[in-house]
Amino acid sequence: MAIDPFDIINLFFTCTIKESSRLRGTKFRFGVTNLFDQHNIIGVTAASTRTNLPQPNDVISLMAGRSVSMAVTFG
Repeated sequence: MAIDPFDIINLFFTCTIKESSRLRGTKFRFGVTNLFDQHNIIGVTAASTRTNLPQPNDVISLMAGRSVSMAVTFG
């Protein structure tokens, strides 16, 4: 079974402190994966190889939902 193509939007921000201070060289990173929280079908595992018709035991894989991450790296 062919799967329709889909788009996914990710958003990332990075900020590095460059001024002379105790935090000089510190990096702040913020990211959002799957910004619009889409749940498209990315895979189908058929329960039977004898037919192409949908079966009750077919396994459908969906794209993971939105996730947010933040990291701080001290310089």
